[in-house]
Amino acid sequence: MTTAQGAMYVLGLVLLAIGIIGFFNQPLFGLFAADTSENLLHAISGIVALVIAAMGDASARLWSKIFGYFYVLVALVGFLTPADASMLGFMSVNTAVNFLHLVMGAVFLYFGYATETMTRRAFAKEWEEDKNR
Repeated sequence: MTTAQGAMYVLGLVLLAIGIIGFFNQPLFGLFAADTSENLLHAISGIVALVIAAMGDASARLWSKIFGYFYVLVALVGFLTPADASMLGFMSVNTAVNFLHLVMGAVFLYFGYATETMTRRAFAKEWEEDKNR
């Protein structure tokens, strides 16, 4: 298992847990206001992340980037949404949720791009060692 796959497994489990817990505990941990649509989004994202992690390193890196950009975009739209309105007409958010989405997006992007660089360096090092033998 690669770093990108491991990250996708962990983040997938966290998103799935947040989605499920959110149905029973509102606001989530006394801080994050999430409605049914957001809990479904987190649970589905978690399941997709778990499936993608099982598909291999390249898929995990690609989808980590996709999830990263998606959650950063959700955070930015959330920050631009007035406090008393729902985001895009179906999801209620608060400042804590927006920052959580921003952090999640940054973490996903890190594992999408940094692990790609790690993989390239490892391959280059292995190739150089083979060449010198």
